Amino acid sequence: MKTTFTNAANGPVGTLSLAALSLAFSTPAEAVVLLGNLNQGNNSGATSLRRSSHENRRIQAISFTLPSGMDYDLDSVVLRLELYSASRLTLAIRDDVGGSDPGINTLVEFVPPPFETSFTNNYTFTPISPFTFAAETKYWLVATGQESNSVLWKGDFPGITPTGIATFSGSRFSADGGNSYSNVGPVNAFQINATPVPFESDALPVVGATLFMAGGLWWKKKRNQAKIAEFIAEK
Repeated sequence: MKTTFTNAANGPVGTLSLAALSLAFSTPAEAVVLLGNLNQGNNSGATSLRRSSHENRRIQAISFTLPSGMDYDLDSVVLRLELYSASRLTLAIRDDVGGSDPGINTLVEFVPPPFETSFTNNYTFTPISPFTFAAETKYWLVATGQESNSVLWKGDFPGITPTGIATFSGSRFSADGGNSYSNVGPVNAFQINATPVPFESDALPVVGATLFMAGGLWWKKKRNQAKIAEFIAEK
């Protein structure tokens, strides 16, 4: 591409304006599937999430790790559920503290979607507040049963390994409120939707200043050339 400088007397001398350059630096990002396996399958697997006592809530947790190079803003999480009601399940993103189990720190919680049907259905959960996944960081998607009546987090059998921008790191189940965890299968059906964080750079102001400076020098050179030509003509 060339750079545009405009002079009132001599006209444009290039093909790209500063406005176009600014647009190139601010192209909006599109939402992507950060991780998921939501393609419709046989739905023959399920995890029953409920509460048997105040302490003994059943928890299903899925871990994933982001790649290097880019952060992602969380948009929503979709779960395939049966016997769902908004009061039976809570969903959260937790941190990772090393090892094979999720951390205890909740990073963001989700607004439960309204009830639609007791049959198997995809439900979309939206975050209560904005949250950004950091590059090269491991997180846990954690679903917790809250009532004595079960909600079934459905999955396929054999399980479908989640794919996407992030890397699936495993799933863990707890029947005692998180005091202990064990490996489980199949992998429950879910999808995490996110948007790449827009590219931010200090380069645009620098480039803009350079363009204006170069334009000024070009105009000054042309003006001086015109004065010299005028002087010679008078002689």
